[in-house]
Amino acid sequence: MNLYTNEYYSITLKGEEKVMVTKWLAYPSTDDFREYTNIAIELATQYQVKYWLCDNTKGIMLTLDQQRWKAERLAKSMLGSGLQRIALVAPREALYQIVLYQIAEKFTTLVEDKIAIEAFSKAELANEWLLDGELLHHS
Repeated sequence: MNLYTNEYYSITLKGEEKVMVTKWLAYPSTDDFREYTNIAIELATQYQVKYWLCDNTKGIMLTLDQQRWKAERLAKSMLGSGLQRIALVAPREALYQIVLYQIAEKFTTLVEDKIAIEAFSKAELANEWLLDGELLHHS
């Protein structure tokens, strides 16, 4: 089910598993990045999302400030919400993967391991991990 789409960002909800997929479509300004992240958090809370796939295969590079802000905002908003896992997906290139690991490390520290987070270079692997090996059906 499509929850939100514009030229920069899309948010969909997949099935009874309560999996939300957010996907960057184009490079946003810092203000837009924060706005779309906040919209996603509001929708994740509203729909009681258990699993969240953050798809950045487009290769949107986040500044250190954006990385820190995202980790802190997600941790503050999603802790205690029922969210169980977050999968971060970005291109295989080392710099993108380093950014993902930095976000994951900061987030893990903030939530004290109460929400699992992992970084991936392929959405398929992220889907498998989110549901413990049970592949999501693409709609």
